[in-house]
Amino acid sequence: MKNYKKIVEGIEPGDEVDIASDAIDGKLLESLGVQDSNRLKMIDNALDRIKQGKYGYCLVCKKEIPQARLEAIPYAFMCVNCKAQDERKNR
Repeated sequence: MKNYKKIVEGIEPGDEVDIASDAIDGKLLESLGVQDSNRLKMIDNALDRIKQGKYGYCLVCKKEIPQARLEAIPYAFMCVNCKAQDERKNR
């Protein structure tokens, strides 16, 4: 049997996969852009808290955020307990 390329509306079968892949890649890049933008805003907010002398303190309960948390997430604005409560509330 001869191997024929099937063309439907000008798109070869392999091209459909490429188009779908490109669409998924575009959505992923868009999502990463939003995440990076949000992270940058959080970093800017942390820098403002440093200037105000409020860095390292939870914005909810006002207690000191543990050093280990700040080392892991330097722009953290909530202690672990308040963050956990916030996540449970927003489920």
